[in-house]
Amino acid sequence: MSVVIENKETGKIKVLTKGADSIVEGLLADKNEATNSLLKKSKEFVDDFSKEGLRTLFCAEREVPKDEFDEWIKGVKEAQNALENREERVAKEDEKIEVNLKLVGSTAIEDKLQDEVQDTIRFMKDTHIKVWVLTGDKVETAINIGISAGLIDDEKDMMRHIIKKKSTEKELSDALHKTEEKIKKFHEDNKDNDKKKQALIVDGPSLT
Repeated sequence: MSVVIENKETGKIKVLTKGADSIVEGLLADKNEATNSLLKKSKEFVDDFSKEGLRTLFCAEREVPKDEFDEWIKGVKEAQNALENREERVAKEDEKIEVNLKLVGSTAIEDKLQDEVQDTIRFMKDTHIKVWVLTGDKVETAINIGISAGLIDDEKDMMRHIIKKKSTEKELSDALHKTEEKIKKFHEDNKDNDKKKQALIVDGPSLT
């Protein structure tokens, strides 16, 4: 998510962006020693926070030259007035300004679940309904939320299959085939134990 703001006193224009660390990192400008140090420290923070089940974000910004802003806003207005594929065209224009960002830091907040989420999901699972959850969180945070929501059981009761950091179709295809074999073997080994279950966790880049 980004906002573009203008300082009326100085005339300077800035884009302020927040998002998942894996996404924002790819939008950062060429990294120097200071940037790499902040990035390394921020990644350590969000990794620690996510293991506690907190929702984490990277925050970044950059100053936008006036001529670049004028060109960008012109493209945005044209996309907004398009008769076909409007949302896709607007999103494509937005991406043009979310580049060469400077990392500001990271955030982490507690996000409590709604009432009776855990009981509801467990009831659905007990009736053999397959349940999927789509979240923008890091894998570690997603697992913790899955546990608190009753979607994922403790490790002793559930085998977790995790697929992450797959950047090509072939990498993902290979990982899926290997996981499929593991799922089949687990099922065969535990067919007489209906308490042993499995969970599949796929990260955002792999899903994309």
